[in-house]
Amino acid sequence: MKRINLFSVYRFGGALRVFARLRPETKYGDIQGIDDLSTDCCIAHSWLKWLLNNPEIPVADCRSSALFLKQFLERTSRRAPDDVLGAEQHHVVKYHFDQFETQFETELAKLNIYFISKVNAYDTDVLLSRGRNALTEKTVNGMDAESLQCFEEGTRCLALRLSTSAGFQFLRAVEGMMHKFYDVFSGGAPRPARREMGGYIDALEKLPAVDPRMLDVLRSIKNLRRNPLMHPEQFPDMDDAQITFDVAKSAISTMVILVEEHKKAAKGTP
Repeated sequence: MKRINLFSVYRFGGALRVFARLRPETKYGDIQGIDDLSTDCCIAHSWLKWLLNNPEIPVADCRSSALFLKQFLERTSRRAPDDVLGAEQHHVVKYHFDQFETQFETELAKLNIYFISKVNAYDTDVLLSRGRNALTEKTVNGMDAESLQCFEEGTRCLALRLSTSAGFQFLRAVEGMMHKFYDVFSGGAPRPARREMGGYIDALEKLPAVDPRMLDVLRSIKNLRRNPLMHPEQFPDMDDAQITFDVAKSAISTMVILVEEHKKAAKGTP
């Protein structure tokens, strides 16, 4: 998901108005030279290339007219400076420009462009495209790919104000990290038969190396966040989603730190 700079579309439209300034008596030298008309034609050519190669604005109906206008500007360099555009060529250019504007207006109206309001202090672009930036680099490096994917799915849902989906994905990320946490602290023992949060908490309670405070955190997440979310009659709001976001970040980051500390202690390294 990418952000579209609407100001670029505005500048593009302004640049193409140069075609409306062409007249049958316009000399090709005026288009080729160094005056304002020539400069504006050069800018229009650059913007047409931008449009035709822009995957974020997928034009279809107006593509042929845009391509004609671009190629017309490219062909002007091969004409004698004193040659005039002429009524016939001017009519053809005007026709394609009018066609382009009509079709481009229709295509822009069909584009799915939405305004996404900001969620508190969170940057919308980060939540949508780079959710991992909400975590420390150390935390990201200590997570498995599946947990990280769930976390970033959660930040996208948070940005779109899908509170239930956001909470569900954040808790999936916590559960994924719990699997890794258990693997390290159990020394690679078989995972519990119950592969959800409650089953892992029960299994972790039997491991003496696990800090009881970490277990308290995981129990509170299970009881206060996960259990209510699993009931169909419960509909978490955005406050719930943001709290789940914060507690998930804290729990995941803490587990990453404890896993690294446990690995170092097992190796006897300071």
